[in-house]
Amino acid sequence: MIDINRGKKYYDEAEQKILTAFKISCHIAQKSMIAKTAYSLSLLYGRMNMGEKAVKFAKLNIINQDNPNVAYRDFLILGEAYYKVSQYDSASIFLNKSLYSDDNYTKAGAYMRLADIAQKQGNLEKALEMERKYSAHLDSAQQKQQSAAIVTTEKNILIQHKQSEFKTNLGQLYYYIITGTAFFLALFLVLLKCYKKKVIYYKQKEIEMGEKLEEVLRQKNEQISFLQKEIAQHNYSQIEKQTLKEELYTLKTERQALLKESYEHSEVCVKMKRIIQSYKKTDKSNERFDEEDWKQLIAETDIRWNDITIRLAAKYPLSQDEIYLCCLHLTDIPTSHFRYLMECSRDAIYKKGKRILEQKLKCTDKSISLRDFLEQFL
Repeated sequence: MIDINRGKKYYDEAEQKILTAFKISCHIAQKSMIAKTAYSLSLLYGRMNMGEKAVKFAKLNIINQDNPNVAYRDFLILGEAYYKVSQYDSASIFLNKSLYSDDNYTKAGAYMRLADIAQKQGNLEKALEMERKYSAHLDSAQQKQQSAAIVTTEKNILIQHKQSEFKTNLGQLYYYIITGTAFFLALFLVLLKCYKKKVIYYKQKEIEMGEKLEEVLRQKNEQISFLQKEIAQHNYSQIEKQTLKEELYTLKTERQALLKESYEHSEVCVKMKRIIQSYKKTDKSNERFDEEDWKQLIAETDIRWNDITIRLAAKYPLSQDEIYLCCLHLTDIPTSHFRYLMECSRDAIYKKGKRILEQKLKCTDKSISLRDFLEQFL
C-alpha cells in the first residue's frame, strides 16, 4: 500500500497515487491490477471513514479478482466496508463468508466485526461469543506466527550450521586439492626426471653403439683392404685365392650389414619413418623433410653405398631433386611412401623416376627399374 501506513496526513497523497494507478489499470484493462488497486482504495476509504467509496471499490475488487486464494480476504474487506456504512445485514453476509478462510487473522477480523454488529443490534450473548472466537483465532494466529518465527530462527540456525559445515568441508576440499596437486606435481617432476635420465641413458647408449659400429666398420675396412692387397700382391694358388675371396666376401657382407644397422639408427632415417608413420595414421605430419635432412640423407647414403651420389653426379647430369629420389630408392622405404617426404603425388614420383632412368641415365631396358639400375651401379 502506498503511504497508507504512514498516518492520516498521508491519506490524501495515497489516494491520489492509488487512484492514478487504478485509472491506468482500467485503461489497459488489466484485471489483476484493477483488483489490487481497488482493494487498496477500499482499505484506504475505510480508514478515511468514507464508507460508500469503500463499498464501491471493495465490490470492484471482488468483480475483477482472478485469484481464488484471496477471496475470503476480499469478503472481509467488503463486509468491513458495509459495516462502515451501517449496512449490518450485508456486512454480516460477507463477514460470515470470510469465516471459511484458513487464515486465523482473517477469521479474527471477521469475528471482531461480527461482535461489533451483534453489540450494536443488542445481542450481547452473540457479541460475547464472537468476542471469544475473535480472541481464540487471534491467539492462534499469534501462536502460529510465533511458531513460524521459531521455525524461521531454527531454519536460520540450521542454515548457518550448514554454511559453517560447508566452509569446513570446503577448507578440507581445498586442502585435499592442494595436497593432491602437490603430490601429482611432485610425481610428475619425478617421472620427468626419470624420463630425462632414460633419454640421456639411451642417447648415451646410442652414441656408444655408434662409436662401436664405427670401430667395427673401421676394423672391417682394414681387414678388407688387407685381404685385397694380399690377393693382388701375392701369388697364391687357386684354392688359396678362392678361400681369401670367400673371406673377403664375408667381410664385405658383414660390413654392409653394419652399415645398414648404422643407417637405420641415424637421425635422418628415424625422422623419415616418423613422418611416414604420421601420414599413415592421420594423413598429415607436423614435421617436414627439409634441406638439411636431404643433405644428411645423401651423407648417410654415401657412407652406406660407397659414395654413390658423388659417382652418379660425376657420370650423369642429375639435378639435386633427382639425387634425392635416387637416395630414397636406395632405402628400404616403399616407393609409395616417397610422396610423404618429397611432398608430391605418387604419380609424380613414378614419372620422375621413369624420366631419370630414360633421359638422364640413358637406360632403354624397360624391364629395369631405377632401383635395379642403382643397385647395379653400386
